[in-house]
Amino acid sequence: MSMGQKHCLSLNRGTCDTVHVSDEPVSTAEITRALRSVRPASYRIEAAPNGPALALVMNASPSGRRNAADRIVRLLGEHGLGLDVPDPVDALTAETVSFAVVRLP
Repeated sequence: MSMGQKHCLSLNRGTCDTVHVSDEPVSTAEITRALRSVRPASYRIEAAPNGPALALVMNASPSGRRNAADRIVRLLGEHGLGLDVPDPVDALTAETVSFAVVRLP
């Protein structure tokens, strides 16, 4: 497996580790499998030019959105996936836009 671009990814809040991620694209099925315990209406998977992207679309209080974002980031990480943003929990909590899902090393 070849290593692709460098990305700033983090599974923990407040840290940013530069890591190499695989060029192998992530499939929508992998994301769905990783998030099978999360209500599908709370997130959206979109097609993007570089692969799938994920957004948290649930309507909830800020703490409810943060809990959901934390759970999504944790579940993705358990399946070797992550979001291509410096602080994925904060990004998902604050925004309803989608963020690229990438494979972690």
